[in-house]
Amino acid sequence: MGSTFLRRLKFYGIGFGIGIIVIIFILPNRGCSWTPANRVKNMILGRLVTVNEAEWNYIQSKGLSKEDVLSVLDDGKLKFNVSKKDGQSKVYAIDKKFKDKGEFRFYFTLPEESFISEVRLDEVSAKKVKNTIKGYGHFLSVPKDDYLVYPDSTAKVSCQMERLNITSVKDIYKNILASGRINFDKSSFDSKPKAEQYIEFVSNSDTIGIQSVWYKNKIFVSNFEARKITDCK
Repeated sequence: MGSTFLRRLKFYGIGFGIGIIVIIFILPNRGCSWTPANRVKNMILGRLVTVNEAEWNYIQSKGLSKEDVLSVLDDGKLKFNVSKKDGQSKVYAIDKKFKDKGEFRFYFTLPEESFISEVRLDEVSAKKVKNTIKGYGHFLSVPKDDYLVYPDSTAKVSCQMERLNITSVKDIYKNILASGRINFDKSSFDSKPKAEQYIEFVSNSDTIGIQSVWYKNKIFVSNFEARKITDCK
């Protein structure tokens, strides 16, 4: 009886060990979000992955596409030893070798209290990567969540949404997907009390701005800005 149990335990252990090896080495990004590298990648993908205009031009000059950049968060190798893991704005280095384009090192920022993660390429080091403060940033990836945006319930914001023909949070989300961008000039990465990002999108030929912060994994909108809503008090 005892030998039979030990034999079964042995086979179970062998099978379990093989399963772990398959998950870690063959399917590194499927079903193993508990690994340190994948936890970081999931945190990045939980933000709006953003690239400023100058950086995007540089990335494209290397023959890299949006899909290439996002693939780094699937099967790229995260380099903890050269990442900046402490401080108000963490920066993670991820390497990937592309079959026909060469090997690159990407840097992804994770500022505290912010809903964006910026992408940089070929920087000197993670410590040299700073948050963009001028110009615009375009979204390479937005979390799949129709209810990602949560507007304030004040009379002022309700008035603004009515004037802008925004009937639900899904409308804001769809507009962000279609034409959203970050205005860095009007954004702040100071996490005290909250980092504030200014998103712009185009709706009915009008540019609409939203002042927003990251709150409980939602983009909390405190104010809309557009020409037709100046009288909402």
